[in-house]
Amino acid sequence: MMKKAFLLLMLAIVSCGKNNFTKNDSDLFNAKNISKKNILINKIKIDTLLFDSIESSYSGFLKIYKNEINFIDRRFGWFFTFDKNGKLISKKLGQGGGPKEINTGYIDAYKRLPNGKHLFIGSSYDVHIHKNDFEREKTFVMKWNFTTKDHKITLDNLDPLNHKLYSPHYMNFKLEAPSSDEIYFPIEAKHLLFNSFNSKKYYEDARIFAKLNLNNGKIETLFGKKSREYLKYKYLGFYDTFDYETDSKGRFYVSFQPDSLVYVYNKNYKNLYSFGNSGRFKTEFAEFNSKNINNNNEFIKEANKKKPKTGFYTMIKVFEKQDLLFRSYHKPNSKRSDGLQIYKGTTLVADLDVPSWFKVIGYIEPYFYSEAVLSEDELSLKSYRFSLPNLKE
Repeated sequence: MMKKAFLLLMLAIVSCGKNNFTKNDSDLFNAKNISKKNILINKIKIDTLLFDSIESSYSGFLKIYKNEINFIDRRFGWFFTFDKNGKLISKKLGQGGGPKEINTGYIDAYKRLPNGKHLFIGSSYDVHIHKNDFEREKTFVMKWNFTTKDHKITLDNLDPLNHKLYSPHYMNFKLEAPSSDEIYFPIEAKHLLFNSFNSKKYYEDARIFAKLNLNNGKIETLFGKKSREYLKYKYLGFYDTFDYETDSKGRFYVSFQPDSLVYVYNKNYKNLYSFGNSGRFKTEFAEFNSKNINNNNEFIKEANKKKPKTGFYTMIKVFEKQDLLFRSYHKPNSKRSDGLQIYKGTTLVADLDVPSWFKVIGYIEPYFYSEAVLSEDELSLKSYRFSLPNLKE
């Protein structure tokens, strides 16, 4: 009896000491909706920032770190640093095998780790970590835990937690780093029996995040599920993506393209609360059901034809210090403007017209900056920036 009690105690201790991301729907989506609305801002002045001219492929993205703006060139591997006014400070890395070059092909994702090191991920599950001064520290390939390595996946043995089903979600490859030893990133499944095109079970049970251990290179766990909003429709493959942020307390803020709510989770991925107000568009989504999911050309053609005619949410960005959250959305057939919502806490204080595909990426006092505005024809790198008044609900 004493031995049994001891074993139960040890199991309880182990369970408490380990993050348990495998939750029921009641833990993931049923927390209280605490949305509020108090419009305080009706218009903002948006300026265009033109960066110094650079030699670049003009395929890349901006990141803000402290008081500098970084542009990562996806194709050439250059890492440009600018000041807050767009003046070039330095150019580092570049494709190559040298100690201060990067030997990935196309750069799909980048994250500055809490210790200041640089993490890049390429298109072949390859991970590259460089020190603060850009010297290469290590390179490895992600190790996925294929639980049914020697067995063919069938409807009878289909397990939504099987790593073999998943790969990084390259259309939404955003990295978050709770520490310098691990990262999170979005995942998707494209198995013939488990996918966004013709599988209801996919929307019911598919996991949406992977946790990667940077010390041993292993995918440690898969967690999270898709919004229950997907279950109201039949195969929203065009909208099978989401955006998310984490904060200093390890909380997740998750926003799905067809869902008006933002879900807030604790570090163990239990839903704490949700909030959100619908954007200024009619809620109609283009459904897509195809058993021939290998025909990517057909899918892309249909997506390009139908999706722009609908509205959907595109990004979120959290600013803890200011207690602000920005959420962008696409307006149907919009060629000149999209929408930007600003939340103070959980209260909507602005719903504004902004340039198409406008995404807020960071803040350097007194400006909030947008994602890069790139033009290969003009060979230019631009960004939008704006300031906000002090907000009090």
